[in-house]
Amino acid sequence: MQGNNLQDMSLSRQNEIRESLNMLIAAGDLNQAQQVLWQSLLDVLTQDQAEAVLMVLKKYPEILPFLTENLQQKYEAFRTGDISAWEAILDSEQQFMATL
Repeated sequence: MQGNNLQDMSLSRQNEIRESLNMLIAAGDLNQAQQVLWQSLLDVLTQDQAEAVLMVLKKYPEILPFLTENLQQKYEAFRTGDISAWEAILDSEQQFMATL
């Protein structure tokens, strides 16, 4: 019985995290395609990963446009198998992170 309560708490926390992320994404002035891309990402993140994204976006909401563009670029590089584009994206991430 106690296992069900722990599972319910975990599920409740997952829903809370997802709802908070959805609100931040909706408030981020993103177009429909960008919001769908974020939803696709959220569908595959673990709870810990989603919570990390939530913490970052709560602390630095102004980076949502960068993260969205970064996500779009990664999706395209992965889809096309463009390794040089992937490496350029990682370099861009490092440069951006150095500014925080």
